[in-house]
Amino acid sequence: LFSKMTHTIGVQQTAVDETQKNITSSTSFWKKQLADADQSLEAANKTITAMNASVEELTELVQELKQVHDDIANETVKARTCEASVYATARAINVTLHNAL
Repeated sequence: LFSKMTHTIGVQQTAVDETQKNITSSTSFWKKQLADADQSLEAANKTITAMNASVEELTELVQELKQVHDDIANETVKARTCEASVYATARAINVTLHNAL
C-alpha cells in the first residue's frame, strides 16, 4: 500500500511539475507577446504623430495656395479694369483724332 501511495504521489508530483512548466512557458510566451504589442503600439503612435505633423503642413500649404489663388483673382480683376481703362482712353484718343481731322 505504501509503495502504491508513493507511486501515486510521484505521478501526481510529475503532473504538478509539468503543469508548472507549462504555466511558466505560457507566461513567458504571453509576456513576449505583450512586449511585442507594446513595441508595435509605440511604433504606431510615432507614425500617427508624424502623419499628424504632415496633415498640419498640408493644411498650411492649402491655406497658402488659397491665398495665392485669391491674390491671382484680385490681380486679374485689377488687370481687367486697367485693360478697360486703356481701351476707353484709346477710343477717346481715336475719336479726338478723328474729329480733329
